[in-house]
Amino acid sequence: MAYKICLIFIFITYINLIPLYGKSINESDTLSEKRQQIVSGLYISPDGDDNNNGYSPEYPLKHINYAISIIQASKEKPGIIYLGEGIYSPDTTEEKFPINVINNIIIKGQGVEKTILDAQKDERIFLIQNISGFHIEGMMIKNAHRSISVGILQKH
Repeated sequence: MAYKICLIFIFITYINLIPLYGKSINESDTLSEKRQQIVSGLYISPDGDDNNNGYSPEYPLKHINYAISIIQASKEKPGIIYLGEGIYSPDTTEEKFPINVINNIIIKGQGVEKTILDAQKDERIFLIQNISGFHIEGMMIKNAHRSISVGILQKH
């Protein structure tokens, strides 16, 4: 039974990467077109560009907060953000912390040694306020602000 569930998840993930309106994935999509095509799975990379569409590892976005602002997510179909290998920090990617998460998203890294979110002792990593259905996995979270002493803050 677990095998069938796994195959269904892979199929759903594959479907999420197909752009809407039958448009092909390319770098020339304008921001307006990109916003109309948003799907529930986006790819991020330290070498990405927020002018990309983020639908595949070949055309990743750069910033986690930007991906969260455009992803479609619901309880029935959570949004998945795939973080590529690398360090996400104010110095390396100009990432802004804390990352304000929304309901029903999953943020997946490539592993604790491969995907690193580093606040450089300036801020928290994640801010979770009245959120449900949020999940993170496969990443290292480090260097939250010293006086804060926590990388993730959850408020109800």
